[in-house]
Amino acid sequence: MSGQVMNAGEIEWISFRFRDLEEDELFWMSRERSGDVNPSYRKLDDTTAMNLRTREVIDLTGNNPQVYQKDY
Repeated sequence: MSGQVMNAGEIEWISFRFRDLEEDELFWMSRERSGDVNPSYRKLDDTTAMNLRTREVIDLTGNNPQVYQKDY
């Protein structure tokens, strides 16, 4: 951490490439704070993830997008 004090409840987003995450890790597609706009996903394998709100499985084959994890 940079030594900067964070406010209580503030979220620091850490960016990763999708394929760099381990299976079963949680991630978000953007840094939007609202869960309605930015639902959480769980990585299923190197090509698919599940939207945890809708249970929809999405295919990320060949895309390897930048995704975000929360660090409180």
